[in-house]
Amino acid sequence: MNLSCVISIYNSHEIVRRQILHFEKMGLPDDVEILYMDDASEPPLSYSGSLNLKIIPVGNPRKDDGIFYDGRLSIARNLGARLAKGEFLLMTDIDYIIRKENIEAARNCKYDKIRFKRQFAVLTEDGDITQDLDVLRAYGLTENRIKNRGVDISPHPNNFIMRKATYLDMGGYRED
Repeated sequence: MNLSCVISIYNSHEIVRRQILHFEKMGLPDDVEILYMDDASEPPLSYSGSLNLKIIPVGNPRKDDGIFYDGRLSIARNLGARLAKGEFLLMTDIDYIIRKENIEAARNCKYDKIRFKRQFAVLTEDGDITQDLDVLRAYGLTENRIKNRGVDISPHPNNFIMRKATYLDMGGYRED
């Protein structure tokens, strides 16, 4: 296995459905696996398609106090890294779209870590990527933002490609 994409999720049923359609259309190579780390979604998420994709329960009961526990993301990512079969990890959040270019960059990576370019986009109900400005406006992209920066976004530290051995040698992910 070359690449494991580790994506933390919680109650993101529609986004996961759209992403799975997106991955199916992408035609992922056999050496790529997708690991959704499910943080106690209700109802639990499941998948039985043909992709090399697993939805793995993290097993952390959620508190009903409305306070986000900072360690939840790191627990999910670290578990995903330990279970991953790939030499490289592509770590990202559920609200980011993984493009074919990201997959290819990770599969051909010669470094221990890379960050990737981000842009505003939306997955349609059919799993297609759109950057239609009217659709992006409907999802909250402001006119000022469009005028000043377009759809480009700076890289985010939660989204990266890293050699699995490097990730584990560094002790995994810490939210703080």
